[in-house]
Amino acid sequence: MLSPKAWTSSTGILALLGEASWGGEVAALAVSPVWRGAQVSRGCGLGVLIIPGPAGDASMAALNLWLRRQGYRTATSGLFLNTLRLQWVHAGLERRLEDLARATGRRAVIIGQDRGGLSAKRLA
Repeated sequence: MLSPKAWTSSTGILALLGEASWGGEVAALAVSPVWRGAQVSRGCGLGVLIIPGPAGDASMAALNLWLRRQGYRTATSGLFLNTLRLQWVHAGLERRLEDLARATGRRAVIIGQDRGGLSAKRLA
């Protein structure tokens, strides 16, 4: 028998079951007016560097697609998995950010998710 803590802790069964709701979240996103770009400001070519968490660039594909459809010029991190030491990853990310800023002729936005947020903060 599982203890009450196994059900209610932040790493417990209820937390795990909460992660199972992603299918419903995807369905809600698919029918959302925001996903279709309704009443959303256009990007007008603004550069956006997207840095993922441990799951890598593939985990940010929906965000990348949405930003491009809204007129942003996106660049991915080039990371299949974001599990290397941040010091090793930083130089490559810095080059991508500089290239993006040069290509757009202005400063770029950085979006980092989970571990990618640490890299984004360091780049900023």
